[in-house]
This record gives sequence, structure tokens and C-alpha cells, in this order.
Amino acid sequence: MLYTDFLAPQTQLNFLGRGLWYPEPPALRTFAEFGNEKALWAYVKADEKNQEAVQTVAHTILNVLEDGYVENRMLLHFPGTLGFALEAVRARQQNEMPTVTQMKEAEEDGRCHILDSILQC
Repeated sequence: MLYTDFLAPQTQLNFLGRGLWYPEPPALRTFAEFGNEKALWAYVKADEKNQEAVQTVAHTILNVLEDGYVENRMLLHFPGTLGFALEAVRARQQNEMPTVTQMKEAEEDGRCHILDSILQC
């Protein structure tokens, strides 16, 4: 609660719903990147379900980044018991994390989606 920006996810979803980037457009450097952006917005506009899918993926990525940000702030500002507990959880998660090969195998046999692998990495 202390470090979470509760307005950012809603603002991002509102912008995406209007076909806009938030907080600013990405720096597109190649023709392929410009083409990919054009294809993304065409995909979003083609069907409301496409827009919902893009918003879900964007929200998921935002959550992953926000979790890391909050954890780092917690470690910085509360290094005692809270920091120790968080470090222990991180160590356990890292030990249990599947390898990239295992994630690829899980994608191939349908146990997970490629987005899960990307987010795990």
C-alpha cells in the first residue's frame, strides 16, 4: 500500500482503450517497430476482445514491474525482519523457478503459455 500507485494501472488501461500509449509512446527506431505498432493498434481496433486481451497483457506486465519496485523499496526501507522475510521468499522462489528449457517444454505440451515464460524470465 505504501509504494503502490493505484491510479497508474487504471490510467494505462484508459489510454490503451483510446489507442494511446501511457505514460508516453515507445521510442520506435526501425521500420519493423513502426509496422508492429501499426499492427497492434489495428488488432486492438478490430475487436473489443482484442482490446481486452491487450489491456490484460499490459496490466500483467505492469503488475510484474510494480511488484519488483515495491519489493526493492521494502528491502531498502525495511531491512530488518520484513527485509529478511522477503529475501527468504525470493531465495525460495529462485530455487523453485523452472529453467528456460523446462518452460519451453511446458509451452510445447500446453501446460503454460509463452507469456508465462516471458514474464517468468
